[in-house]
Amino acid sequence: MHMTLIVIRTDIIHKFIAVFIDFTKAFDLLNRATIIGKLEKIGRDNPLRVSINNILAHNEVRIQDGKTKFELIVESNSVLQGDPLSPLHFNVVISDITKIIQNAPSVRMYLYGNDIVIGSSNRRELQEIMDRLENFAMDNRLKLNCGKTVQMVFRKGGKVAEYDKITYKGEELNNVNTFRYLGITFQPTIKSFRGHIRERTLAAIRSIYDIEDPTRLSLSSTMTLFNAKTLPVIT
Repeated sequence: MHMTLIVIRTDIIHKFIAVFIDFTKAFDLLNRATIIGKLEKIGRDNPLRVSINNILAHNEVRIQDGKTKFELIVESNSVLQGDPLSPLHFNVVISDITKIIQNAPSVRMYLYGNDIVIGSSNRRELQEIMDRLENFAMDNRLKLNCGKTVQMVFRKGGKVAEYDKITYKGEELNNVNTFRYLGITFQPTIKSFRGHIRERTLAAIRSIYDIEDPTRLSLSSTMTLFNAKTLPVIT
């Protein structure tokens, strides 16, 4: 299991409210000036900063469909599509996001790329952090997707209490009973992974049917295909 998931599972012992963060078009809307500004921490004349600044300074795209040659489009925002540095640029922008949980001892933040979870057993402190996140997003020209940013209340049972609801910009976040994070389907009862097992089982069955007419193959060939296609889905 991924180390981030192990840490989350360790923290969720009693009631725990988790907010799964989703940034709207995390890479497409990154502001280049923000990236370069954050990189000043390593030195304005640092060769890495200068190189990235030159890469992002001016990019042109021309769309061709085989018939028409369109005008050049100058890109002034977002990171470059397919550039291996693009994930690094996002990490640079959110590099100081953990500062928002300072002086909030009950709050935990889990980061893996652009997959972010903020959680706490203290609803008041968690709400305060979400308010700070609003300011962080504004300062860094990021935008939360309020439709996909959801909360889950991990508990032993029963309904979610009204006082456990978390808001963002005054709007209540959707409370969900299942959420897929880093390949694992979470449920409110953290000790139960029935939903995840069911989802993996169905996916494995579908992959088995992709092996057409296995009776015409040797057992060795069938098992080779099973090990290559179905076993990874299960495990």
